Amino acid sequence: MDYWMLAAAVLSAILLLAHVIGGGKDVHQPMLSSALSVELKAYASILWHATTALLFVGTGALLWAAMGWGAGMATAILVQYLAFAGLFLFYGFTRLKSVWILPQWMAFLLICALGGAGLWF
Repeated sequence: MDYWMLAAAVLSAILLLAHVIGGGKDVHQPMLSSALSVELKAYASILWHATTALLFVGTGALLWAAMGWGAGMATAILVQYLAFAGLFLFYGFTRLKSVWILPQWMAFLLICALGGAGLWF
């Protein structure tokens, strides 16, 4: 058992739960209650649930890698999570003028650090 990778998988699972429980209430539901068109609300739901699916698959892949299989798959997930962190940082800087308003980038970077340690050691 790779405990670094297991820690990355557990943190990914926590992030998934935070997305589904907290984010659904604080982000997805308000988007659906807004004055957006029905089409834009459909896109918002698709993107919201696609993110849920990506976090679910990512958590599974990291767990799989923690058990000694799928290091290549874990690498792909970690690169994807780095991209997510980059998006949160980019939009924090450019649109919100602060990276602290949307701090999810920290969780994604921590998952990448833990997973990277699992791949390296």
